[in-house]
Amino acid sequence: MRKIKNIKMHELIGLKARIIESTNYYMLGLHGTIVDESKNIIVISNDEGLKKIPKSHNTLKLYLDRNTVTVLSGNDINNRPEERIR
Repeated sequence: MRKIKNIKMHELIGLKARIIESTNYYMLGLHGTIVDESKNIIVISNDEGLKKIPKSHNTLKLYLDRNTVTVLSGNDINNRPEERIR
């Protein structure tokens, strides 16, 4: 089960996310559902389509459920999902 204390080790696909800090101001406020993840990229789906977001230099607000929200730096998860689980 995904919880705030172990979110770095879990799959992010399916979570709602919002970019709250970025070195690219065009990405600020971008939000949607995470549909794919690789070593360096998160793919977010929203009304405008699929957006590829680099993990590094971005901070995400993740909505685990209606009442649980956490903030995660992309630099903390900048590796393959299967490597984080180990």
